[in-house]
Amino acid sequence: MRCIGVIFLLSLVCVSNKNIYAQCCAAGTPNCDNSLGNGTGKNILALSIANLYSYSDQYYRGNEPYSSNYIKDSYFKFGSLRASYGFTDRFKMVMDFGYFFSKAQTLERNEYFRESKGL
Repeated sequence: MRCIGVIFLLSLVCVSNKNIYAQCCAAGTPNCDNSLGNGTGKNILALSIANLYSYSDQYYRGNEPYSSNYIKDSYFKFGSLRASYGFTDRFKMVMDFGYFFSKAQTLERNEYFRESKGL
């Protein structure tokens, strides 16, 4: 049943004549779903460590590149630890811990630089 729903949704997107736009004002998202929750069985512990870096210096408005008068560039350095344990074949617990080692933006005005760190 789930497969039919996904196929239906993808069909709607393909026949749609509207453009779909998505962009964050930063360097993206540190979401790093490695699907540990789906791949573990009963009494199995799985661990995953990820390190992500993203840099962005070009922005878009619709399909066209856009010169922002506000943000010059942005980036982040992010680390993630994920653990999953299967108590039964149907019940699993997933823990995800992430830390921004650096999340920064350089603003056009006066080359102002701002940075943050943390969970």
